[in-house]
Amino acid sequence: MTKQVRNSNSAPTFFDSFLESLKFEKQSIGWRAYFPLQLLAMCVVPSLVMWCLKLDFSAKISDDEYVSIFSSMIVFFGILAAFSISAMTQVQSIASKYPFSDYLDELGILNSFIFFPQFTFVLQCLYTVFSLCLIFVKYLFNLPASSIDNLIVLNIGFSMYVLLKTMGLVNLIRLLTWHYAKYEMLYNKVK
Repeated sequence: MTKQVRNSNSAPTFFDSFLESLKFEKQSIGWRAYFPLQLLAMCVVPSLVMWCLKLDFSAKISDDEYVSIFSSMIVFFGILAAFSISAMTQVQSIASKYPFSDYLDELGILNSFIFFPQFTFVLQCLYTVFSLCLIFVKYLFNLPASSIDNLIVLNIGFSMYVLLKTMGLVNLIRLLTWHYAKYEMLYNKVK
């Protein structure tokens, strides 16, 4: 098996960075890197519990309240998207400084530092589209109350997943700062 060498003048695509991050994650947690267990746990499990217990709370939610719930969640995630863009800018400004970028590249983690904020932002955009679709689904199709309950729980689970990934940006900045301090220490020892 030959290793594919990327031209150093071309940046990796989003998909290439995603695959590289999965490979890096696989080294630490194994096969679980390929399955979004958090996403499944936060979205599927609560829906299954509601379905099994036959819980019903949508009958108490009016159409206006339904739209208000999803609209407020969209606004909240718009604020988180602004945080992601800020974190992305901060990470890219630190990680792209040469020779520190070369140090991160030698460790094989430069693309991960650049990819994760972008991935989080894409998740936030997908969440917004998903929430908008749920608003339209409510009005376009005459769904039973139990289906609407499951959609609400699914949306809440997906929002919690996206929120966890967004809060992971704080840890990413911490890790980048740690690597930068370690790099500075090594660089000063060489001088």
